[in-house]
Amino acid sequence: MKAYIKDTKTFVTVKDLDLVSWDVPVASKTDETGTVQAYGMLTGNEGCFLLMDGDLFLIQSASPEDNLTSFSVTSIIDFFNRPVTASGNTCGEILENILVSEYKCQADTLYRYEYLEITNSDYTPCSVSGVHSFKELVRSFSNAVDVHFDGRGFTLKVSISPAMRSSHTVTFDGSEQLVSQAFSKDTVGKVTFEGIDYYLKKDGSIVTVCPPDRERVSGEWVVSDSETPEEIFAKNTASHKIEWMSFKKLGLYDPVRFRLNGSVYESYITYIQKSSSDSRYRYRSGELATTLTEKIRRMK
Repeated sequence: MKAYIKDTKTFVTVKDLDLVSWDVPVASKTDETGTVQAYGMLTGNEGCFLLMDGDLFLIQSASPEDNLTSFSVTSIIDFFNRPVTASGNTCGEILENILVSEYKCQADTLYRYEYLEITNSDYTPCSVSGVHSFKELVRSFSNAVDVHFDGRGFTLKVSISPAMRSSHTVTFDGSEQLVSQAFSKDTVGKVTFEGIDYYLKKDGSIVTVCPPDRERVSGEWVVSDSETPEEIFAKNTASHKIEWMSFKKLGLYDPVRFRLNGSVYESYITYIQKSSSDSRYRYRSGELATTLTEKIRRMK
């Protein structure tokens, strides 16, 4: 496969690569890195964009050895991680204002990126105050807004649009293959908030009338005077991590219902990966930290 290195100041292609292998995060809720290996002893491209199969990444480092170079890459959204003062009345307007004022029309010419082409069709009411980064707000607005980058051409197109989520059911008795599963005991099944009891059902709904045991999620009973039941139940995604392979192209944050181990789990997609070793997509649902690297990242 071919890949292209693009200069972050001009968006001009400075080098084309013949790839040997790759394992890259196409989309992720958290900070993730990937590896791309190409022919040649290549240096001096750290901090540049890497365009590969229509996806854009940011090159963190390059390690040349034996006429091969391994690039460590991360999401292009890391390029827009500078804290700025945000303003606007909608999610889309806030994100658009940051890109226009702080990047495309930046007063400091060294940090002005005129090749940005921004379109916004989101009008979800929203207000923010203080200092935030574009990257931080994109993740904060994920329930309402999708942000898509397209680097194929002479401009970097950034489209901001209302989030369109499709629900999926994964049973592992068809085209999907289960890779791994891990669970913790930190599931919440009942929340008492402002004197009212809320119950989480296995179909993902929240009710105030106690359902039959066979329909309830089994877990801890939490009494809260600050966080809402919706916020507390949403953290249940951290109590599991399910990874699977599929030929289907799904979306980040898409809701997923799993039929696994004789039970039904409600979750959403938190990670999507592509690899040269398999033509399928690798998906992850949940945020349970099971490796040392993940646990350290959660602590930061």
